[in-house]
Amino acid sequence: MRLDKSTVTDAVKRTIELLEGIPESERSMSFPVVLSKILEAGDKKPDRASEVMMKTEAATEENFSGLTGGIRLLVREGFFKEGKTQNDIFEELKRQGYHSPKTSLPITLKGFMQKRILTRFKGDDKQYRYVEKK
Repeated sequence: MRLDKSTVTDAVKRTIELLEGIPESERSMSFPVVLSKILEAGDKKPDRASEVMMKTEAATEENFSGLTGGIRLLVREGFFKEGKTQNDIFEELKRQGYHSPKTSLPITLKGFMQKRILTRFKGDDKQYRYVEKK
């Protein structure tokens, strides 16, 4: 199926409308799921029930397994409201039952920065601190 620019633009606008009122951290994770459902629907505009189902599916696809899921859980709980070092994050994940190698943490955090869920800055102690992006 070939998509033209206007079709994609309309689908993106529709997705943004559907996800209004959802917290930013959840919206950024749900966006690709809802957009793909709208693009799959093609020319037919989804009815209200279908829209609700899309949102529900997007929410249930957000799981909390593995290191990524652990960080997703910390974001949802507000752990990143204040800057946290990698060591702070690693210790909190361990406390919550997520056991992964410490060396896996930086690449996973980078993924959250690329999705614009988290950002980082250097603290006074020259360590990066990760905080939820506003």
